[in-house]
Amino acid sequence: MSSKFYILTKHAWYILDLPSEQYAPFFHGLWLRHRVAHLLVSMALASPRLTYKDFVSTFHITPDSPDEVSVALTIIGRELNENDVQSADIVCIPMFYVCCITL
Repeated sequence: MSSKFYILTKHAWYILDLPSEQYAPFFHGLWLRHRVAHLLVSMALASPRLTYKDFVSTFHITPDSPDEVSVALTIIGRELNENDVQSADIVCIPMFYVCCITL
């Protein structure tokens, strides 16, 4: 499963990467929702017995962290953390809520 953020227009598919300074405030919230949902699904598929604690612990960036985790430094300027997972914007995603209940 690709961790890239794609958008389709009438002209082509685009990969959303680093936003302009003007667009960054709008992009960061969307990126966080996408990233946390992507990490949850990809990690749950790779490790069906993944616990919530283990899921959150993968957000700490180390030299061995996968790019899909460490990219947070580039996009939002910090590591992901449990507050991101618990934010109202994330918890309100129906699929995310169902997945977290089963973790």
